[in-house]
Amino acid sequence: MTPPWRASGRARSRLATRPIARLRIGIGIWLLFLMTILHSTGHGGQWAWLLAVGTAVHWVWAYCLFRIAHRRANEPRLRVQ
Repeated sequence: MTPPWRASGRARSRLATRPIARLRIGIGIWLLFLMTILHSTGHGGQWAWLLAVGTAVHWVWAYCLFRIAHRRANEPRLRVQ
């Protein structure tokens, strides 16, 4: 197996989609946690809506990345004969 830093562009993007999607989910959870802290202390105000939108955007983006990674995993590989 080729190390990720030596992979070609398509293979590198295939390797990178799942970790980036997991990172996006983690960022969404962090934003949700931050929103609950700000809202519970009474300082949420307008920030709560912005953080909720940011959380939703990160989760939708992660969902799209997981779908791309799943589609690429099921693609047939090209064979040279």
